Amino acid sequence: MEPTNRRDFLKHAAVAAAVAGTAAAAPLSFTEAAGADDTRPLVPASARVNEHVVAHLRDVQTGEVAIYVRDREITVKDRRLAALLYKASR
Repeated sequence: MEPTNRRDFLKHAAVAAAVAGTAAAAPLSFTEAAGADDTRPLVPASARVNEHVVAHLRDVQTGEVAIYVRDREITVKDRRLAALLYKASR
């Protein structure tokens, strides 16, 4: 490994920060694009979840999310949900 100086370190850190900022801004565009024609399902006030629910974000671009409940797998395509999951994972 080559020794690094302060200038190179700061230069690489700036590039990494720019890339991270761009990636962080991407979910906002997904949310805005999906929000225009998004219909939200109604959830009753008494709704409860009694078991674990696991979401596997397969593809942020297409909005493909696999949801696992007990021994079932449900695959949905929801770009807004994918964007929210992506943003929450950062």
